Amino acid sequence: MTEAHERVVLRTAKLADELKIGDVGIMVHIYQDRLAYEVEFTTPGGDTAALVTAKGSQVWALQENFVRKIGEFALTLPGYFVSSIFLT
Repeated sequence: MTEAHERVVLRTAKLADELKIGDVGIMVHIYQDRLAYEVEFTTPGGDTAALVTAKGSQVWALQENFVRKIGEFALTLPGYFVSSIFLT
């Protein structure tokens, strides 16, 4: 997993009603056992949209090849439409 204050991508929409798969948040706390992380998701204006505790399987460390990986991940979701822009 990643370190505190790094960006992560949401892999599941079950954490909060206002969040969707692919939303980007900041990891603000790593619990001692590294089995859970506190992640803050903000609006484009910088306001907190959600502060959630997530398991490692529910978030993904944001990497430089993020766009390609999200496209590949989205292809594994049943009924999820992926624009060709994600597959570049």
